[in-house]
Amino acid sequence: MKTKRFFMAAFFCLVSVFVYARSTPVKGLSEYTLDNGLQVFVAENHTVPLVYIEIAVRSGAVDQTPESAGLFHLYEHMMFKGNALYNDAAAVKKAMSDLGVTQWNGTTGINRVNYFFTVPSDRIEEGMAFWNAAIRFPLMDRTEFENEKKVVLAEIEGDQAESSHKLFNYFISTFFEDAPYRLDAGGSFEAVRNATVEQLLEIKNRYYIPSNAALFIGGDVNPEEVHVLAEKIFGTWNNNGVKNEKRAQQNVNPFPVMKKAVMSYDSLSSQFVNYQLSFRGPDTDYEIEDTYAADYILTLLEKPSGSYVQSLINDKNMQIPGPEYVSASYQTTRANGTFDFSAMSYTPEGNIAENALYFSKTVTEKVLPELYGDKSLFSKAQVKEIAENIADSRLLSEETAEGLLSNLSFWWSIVPVDYYYQYSKKLQKVSWQDAQHFIKKYFYERNPMLLVLVNPEVYEAHKADFEKAGFETIDGEKNVWWKSGKYSAESDVSFHSLQTVSEEVYFPVKKESLQKKTEASAVTVKNLSNGIPVYFVKGSGSSCVSVNLGLKGGVARLERSTSGLEKALCELLSMSSQNYSAYERSLLAYKTKGSLSCSSYMTGSVLSMNCLSKYFDTVFDVYADSILNPDFNETELKKLYAGYENGVHQESVEPVQQLYKKINDYMFAGHPYDVRSYVTDFSLEGITLDNMKNLYAQVFVPENMFFLVSGDVKEKTVLKKLDSSFGKIKGTGKKTAENGEIPPLTIKSGESIVVKNENARGTAYIGRVFVSPPNTSEDYPAALIASAVYNDQLFNSVRIARSVCYTPSTMVVGSKAPYGMEFLFKVSDFKGFKKALDEAREYLKKGLVITGTDEKGIYVTEPLENMLESYKNKYINSTFHQKQTPSAASQELAYNILQFDDAGHSLKLLDMVRSLTAEQVQSVFIRYWGAEADKWFAVCDPSEAEIIKSVLNSK
Repeated sequence: MKTKRFFMAAFFCLVSVFVYARSTPVKGLSEYTLDNGLQVFVAENHTVPLVYIEIAVRSGAVDQTPESAGLFHLYEHMMFKGNALYNDAAAVKKAMSDLGVTQWNGTTGINRVNYFFTVPSDRIEEGMAFWNAAIRFPLMDRTEFENEKKVVLAEIEGDQAESSHKLFNYFISTFFEDAPYRLDAGGSFEAVRNATVEQLLEIKNRYYIPSNAALFIGGDVNPEEVHVLAEKIFGTWNNNGVKNEKRAQQNVNPFPVMKKAVMSYDSLSSQFVNYQLSFRGPDTDYEIEDTYAADYILTLLEKPSGSYVQSLINDKNMQIPGPEYVSASYQTTRANGTFDFSAMSYTPEGNIAENALYFSKTVTEKVLPELYGDKSLFSKAQVKEIAENIADSRLLSEETAEGLLSNLSFWWSIVPVDYYYQYSKKLQKVSWQDAQHFIKKYFYERNPMLLVLVNPEVYEAHKADFEKAGFETIDGEKNVWWKSGKYSAESDVSFHSLQTVSEEVYFPVKKESLQKKTEASAVTVKNLSNGIPVYFVKGSGSSCVSVNLGLKGGVARLERSTSGLEKALCELLSMSSQNYSAYERSLLAYKTKGSLSCSSYMTGSVLSMNCLSKYFDTVFDVYADSILNPDFNETELKKLYAGYENGVHQESVEPVQQLYKKINDYMFAGHPYDVRSYVTDFSLEGITLDNMKNLYAQVFVPENMFFLVSGDVKEKTVLKKLDSSFGKIKGTGKKTAENGEIPPLTIKSGESIVVKNENARGTAYIGRVFVSPPNTSEDYPAALIASAVYNDQLFNSVRIARSVCYTPSTMVVGSKAPYGMEFLFKVSDFKGFKKALDEAREYLKKGLVITGTDEKGIYVTEPLENMLESYKNKYINSTFHQKQTPSAASQELAYNILQFDDAGHSLKLLDMVRSLTAEQVQSVFIRYWGAEADKWFAVCDPSEAEIIKSVLNSK
């Protein structure tokens, strides 16, 4: 609902003739506009042989009415149900597999509907033709349509039980009372249930037109060649004579006085209280010039040393631990702008309702008047700092072509292109008077909403205080806009007069699937004075640097009662050190956008720093001090501990988290891996400073350590800095900790485990678990491919043909003692789900891949051997996709070393995948997915628990 605003857009020059690329100041970025108005943005980046292709439509919930609320989302689903090139959903899925698509999706938001995937660079024409057929020539099969309506309806119903959705319902129905449906992309149950194919075709004819759309293509491409293809494939797309007009602006001051509300929020632990003060902000459709001042003021508010943050964290009444618990946000949007001030109080005391009012007064009576009156905040030096801050955010977004284009797509959907052209200049012209105008207009002349989120137990304890202070209690059922009967269908949404122009679909030249030979990343290895190895990964043209310290050992050093201690230690080190306090780090993070983070596995951990290369020296000094001079700060541990407590709490209330906890507790009971790499309920008491100090002495010794460095930095520079700091650590002469022999998991007999959860009301989350091959097994490569094939199998059968859940999936874990899983997300058919899974599994056990159904509903299949090469290519392409940034490339090598003591393991795994036969994949599928030893788990609607348990325990 709210996103911290960092400007990550591209900038374009105005001078151009449409047949040529418009030059842009963003390296490798070109822009074209076709005769029909379709804009084409091309980002050239040859790091990996892949191309990201996205088509976006400037529409979504913002264009909805009560009659059409949810239909844009339903339309998105139907985009994958067949078109003029691919005659049904299974054919669409197969086409993506044949194209070697590494990841794909479609999203429906408030201002944008977009569809995207990544393909090998030699399949760009087919990729563009795929989206051309999908967006211009959808089949809208009526049978498929009715089936998909059931899935979407189940999603809407399931969402109503979630705390976050209850809060969302309240927010939009009160803050945007005029038309809450213009913010709810999920939509109305009634509107979706009553939807017709004709309504979706009206949406297509009015909004899915070239003048309202854009192509975003980037990666290993030639811009002019892309332009030629775009003209050839999309140039005949017609606008149907449509000109869409924006609607009236919603109420800019929806409350006669400040609105106060409190919600019993079960995802929040009892240690936290969340305060949020929200004002109606500028909309780009009506007040676009005000967004520059909004951005400037937001950046001032985000500054850790600024009045806003300091006023709150230094006020003992608020009990806010540090700058990271204070935030401000403004999401630039077409018609539903809000400007929000938020703070998180830890272990609050006294009257929480009064504390909330005190927070509101601090913002409105202290922070805003100081902003209004301080002219020095608009000095040349301050303007330069803010401009550079936003420019650095943009640089980070441009690390990959996909990242750049994804951000550009978002901004394209909410502002005219001129906004990009002039953004930097406009921002630097924001004056003190502009800020005063903004503060007066949006904060002084508009009444806010004050929201308080508390744990249910805390709410009950303070209920009387909230009532006395005039707070309304948020009721999730009461505030669902489409249940109120208040909103009737608008008359201006009938598009039946639109005439569709007949067009011909573009048939691409199909190419044979090619397996890309993966070249080893250029890696050089040096050693520090004390023997610590340093792996340098060849740079990728990125403007970023990634330095990663690998620590061998992992859970081998821990007990069950100290699960996650190594991860907690690394996280604590990244928070503060002897020479850089948490506050000083927050200032540096604000200035440099640099970050320190960690990842923990069963076999070890990685402590990482990532930053723009121009800030390397500054961020490295903090990074080195974090590890070499820890301060083991009690205050920072309390913050860390509070987060773990909240995570443990969420495991008990969030359905998906609860499901995985039940599975892990069952599968690892009595096993060495019952010692977890993360903090859980049975290890909270073991997360102490004394335990951390003892572990630090064992872990941070040369025998356990190695470095990986990637990005825009010279080897000699980094090696010198590493050796002058980490090279001075003295060795112990002891061998690194080893995990030893890890026995396989076993499945115990017994009934299925079914858990009732009110947050799963109207649906269920179900998992079937079985033992899968270790990542060191010769079966593992085949299991990876079997999992990819079976994912599509489940989609085509369980999801498309049987419509038993919103999303089915399967996985195998990369571990020395793993389990595999079949997972059903948001089940809607409580009696037929098991039969549908059994059916899908039996077909693949016979070596048959379900590719669709015939007119009688009978499965159409194809032998696995005919499709195997496509799945191999898909896996190989995904390895390229996963290492496009310095950080990702380094993390892959770190994982290889920690898991296999072999930096080149991933490439060897690819060679094993290349050599697989259909017989091997089928055999592994039968051996593991088809094993009789399995276990079912479910977290579900309490009223459906007995039915589900009966189904699961039936033969």
